[in-house]
Amino acid sequence: MKSLIVALVLALSAQVQAAQAVQVELGKYRAIDADTKSITADLVLRANGTTAITINTPELPKPIPCEGKYTVVANELVADVKCKSALLSEANVKIDITNVNPQSVRSENGAKVNVIIDAFGDEAIKFLLKKAD
Repeated sequence: MKSLIVALVLALSAQVQAAQAVQVELGKYRAIDADTKSITADLVLRANGTTAITINTPELPKPIPCEGKYTVVANELVADVKCKSALLSEANVKIDITNVNPQSVRSENGAKVNVIIDAFGDEAIKFLLKKAD
């Protein structure tokens, strides 16, 4: 009986977590760091779970294109990408998408999201994420 109750609680917990997960639209996005507006990233989310990310900062001589796979778990989009640059060969990108919805990404400023790009450190950077298509 105890194991049946535990199984029921776990099943309900999984359903609640799935219901709370943020849905992200496929397509093109542009992210701009909220503080300095100097870091930009263009992001494409595809139905097959692949992504293209182009990262640009003042420190880079030119934008760096990256390709890889992404997943959405609860309120976080995680992308593991390989990049075409000697300066950045790969990156893990984590985006807190709690504030992402169709209205916020189409608003004048965009949705406020925290982004961690492991190649740039482990602290979250505030970005404004806008739908670009």
